[in-house]
Amino acid sequence: MSNNAKPQERTLHCSFCNKGQNQVNKLICSPPNGRRKAYICDECVEVCSTVLDYGDDHAAHLMGGLEALGKDSHVRPRSESGNFVRIFYSYSHKDEALRNRLEEHLSSLKWAGSISNWHDRKIEAGQVWGTEIDSHLRDADIILLLVSASFLASNYCYGREATYALERHNKGECRVIPVILKPVDWHHTPLANLQALPRDGKPITDWNKREQAFLNVVQGLRSVIQQIRTRD
Repeated sequence: MSNNAKPQERTLHCSFCNKGQNQVNKLICSPPNGRRKAYICDECVEVCSTVLDYGDDHAAHLMGGLEALGKDSHVRPRSESGNFVRIFYSYSHKDEALRNRLEEHLSSLKWAGSISNWHDRKIEAGQVWGTEIDSHLRDADIILLLVSASFLASNYCYGREATYALERHNKGECRVIPVILKPVDWHHTPLANLQALPRDGKPITDWNKREQAFLNVVQGLRSVIQQIRTRD
């Protein structure tokens, strides 16, 4: 046996949730100061960021999700295993920044175990994107149509996803909710028959305080989510 055998590398763990470096996307090390190093993973950074964004009202839910992660390194946020509502985002990639911000505002519901989010950016390498989209579109409890001129102009988003979503909605299989991102002539489409968010269908980009618009959307969704969870 060679004496030059390479020693086995030590697996680093998040100091908060105890996940190994191979279980997270990124592990951040504390600055070198001569003391024992501490690490935090990207998922715990997201939890902490949400606590700062939402304040103490949501801290209990968020930290409850973090404690669950710490008890078992294999435990994911409760939204992946509990009585959660599955949300599907149908959107144009030109509106991705607004979709990202909406998802951030929904973080309190995710970490409370109320919802799980899915959109096409979660498709992994090697997966068939059309199959994955159809599967999640078919299984979703709530389908959010993020409406803009780019969305209505998309053959895939409006022509395919929205059409199938409305078919499921009319059968009572899911709830379809238009979220009006930008000013566009959506009142003369089949979407006009649905109650939209934010309040009065006012586009998010038209609000003087855009964060208030996102909050209004979240408050509307929270009510629908509670109805679905109670029904189930």
